Amino acid sequence: MNENNTIAVSERLMSRGGWEFLEENLRFCPDINSRNEVPDCRGYGFALLKSFQVPAYLEYCLCGITGYDAYMDYIFSGNSNSIERVEFLPFGYSKVVMYAKDASYNRPATVVAYYPSVARNFLEESNIPYAGISWEPGKTEALVKIGAADLGVDVMENGNTLRETGLTIIDTIMESQAVLISTKPNIKKVRKVFNTVR
Repeated sequence: MNENNTIAVSERLMSRGGWEFLEENLRFCPDINSRNEVPDCRGYGFALLKSFQVPAYLEYCLCGITGYDAYMDYIFSGNSNSIERVEFLPFGYSKVVMYAKDASYNRPATVVAYYPSVARNFLEESNIPYAGISWEPGKTEALVKIGAADLGVDVMENGNTLRETGLTIIDTIMESQAVLISTKPNIKKVRKVFNTVR
């Protein structure tokens, strides 16, 4: 299959309504039991990736579907001139939140984050002093809970994990949902393929 007809998709988002959306609105008919790529669905393939990987993969494919949070992390990391958001999509709703075990610390915070550039941007815009930000996908809650970090920044869908670990949400950094993204040279073709998305 030509790489330019591959759509990079967030595995997490696709399992939360994405496949159904593609099937209902675009008549894509993926075999969701295939692990890494779903070949020949109206001539398009799907590369299943982590949300944060989708923006970086775009140079090799037609477009991507990821979370707005992953897209903004890529933009805030200094890559703003290479990709654009084409369209918000109606699934994959979540929030990026900042949380702590004890919100009364009196020093520059150590921060663990799933999206470090989103965290850095928020901390700087909010004038919250921080000593450093470490990227720890899948481990942020545990590191805050044991005291290895003062603050955590992560994606939250319903807040159950934070409540179960006894952590307190300090702030909501952003609302997120699925987005269709593309490199600038592919935008016209992507809009033609996804012309029913409105």
